Amino acid sequence: MKIAKNWNEISIGQFQQINTAIKNYPDNAITQAVWMLNALTGKTREELLAMDFSKEFKPLMAELEWVNATALPTQL
Repeated sequence: MKIAKNWNEISIGQFQQINTAIKNYPDNAITQAVWMLNALTGKTREELLAMDFSKEFKPLMAELEWVNATALPTQL
């Protein structure tokens, strides 16, 4: 499954979903990751929550590190 590696690879809709997750769940990394992965992979939140945490979900979370490592763009 290909997941975007930077802000330039996402759509405006995906950006809005990621931004919403960051703002609505600032203290819950798992919930943020579920919402972001939903936006970036097309998998439902239920599918993501049903994944084995260590084998499936945690590696996907690691692919989101660029979101926290780079500032939210002010313009697209």
